[in-house]
Amino acid sequence: MLLMIKGGVTPLLTAAHNGHDTVIKTLLAANAAVDQAMNDGTTPLMIAALSGHDTVVKTLLGANAAVNQAMNNGGTSLFIAALNGHDTVVKTLLAANAAVDQALNSGATPLMVAAQNDHDTVVKTLLAANAAVNQAMNDGATPLMIAALNGHDTVVKTLLGANAAVDQARNDGATSLLLAAYQGHDVIVKTLLCADAAVDQTAKDGDTPLCAASRFGYATAVQILLDAGADVDKRDGTTSLLAAALRGHEVVCRVLLRANANVHAADSSGQTARIAAERGGHESVVRLLLDAGASLEDDEQ
Repeated sequence: MLLMIKGGVTPLLTAAHNGHDTVIKTLLAANAAVDQAMNDGTTPLMIAALSGHDTVVKTLLGANAAVNQAMNNGGTSLFIAALNGHDTVVKTLLAANAAVDQALNSGATPLMVAAQNDHDTVVKTLLAANAAVNQAMNDGATPLMIAALNGHDTVVKTLLGANAAVDQARNDGATSLLLAAYQGHDVIVKTLLCADAAVDQTAKDGDTPLCAASRFGYATAVQILLDAGADVDKRDGTTSLLAAALRGHEVVCRVLLRANANVHAADSSGQTARIAAERGGHESVVRLLLDAGASLEDDEQ
């Protein structure tokens, strides 16, 4: 039975999507092709995994469905189940020898998408099946970075408990700590620092976690990083104070000044925090910087 309609959908695919196990058994008995895929490579097993239909998944596996067959983008049934948080289906597929680290064309693994979507139970299941905790995507992102960027503290702790490399960096040099600081995820910043994350590790563009948090106005994250020993004046082209002043983040500027940020420091073009605040029209920040000793004579070189 190979009847197909637009998009490559077969009766077996439709039954799998709807969780109709009895219909599936009838179709299989009539020689329906168990791995017949849609135009994008989606198989009945993938559709069942997507919908969390564990009974259907077991029926298809019992009919020798290819557990590691991939879509055009590289996605497998395990990847799809992990993405959607279907832990029971994940366990069923793993028991059928699903490849735990088989990745998308982008390099994303089931562990990564489970981490991205805060599916901590699935993360634990995959780790118990020896998923590679430090495997990276094509851009260098690891499960820990992905969880940190998306603010999933429980998953971050689970991954750290499985020996995730806390200072591993993406291709652009960004670490999990920098990504958490970039989004203002204060709790995760603390969690990573408690795991001995390098507080001043610099990305290829010169950003530090402190500079990233300052630029986007996350005063609490800034204070946490300073309390952990972040270098308030560490720079590669700009400083945290200049980054905060440029965007008018007065509260962050106050926090940095209390930590003795150098009010006279300039970027590579000679621009100081005071000049940056003036250009942005941030009058209250300009006054704050002048009160802290910024000079009206600080002109660009």
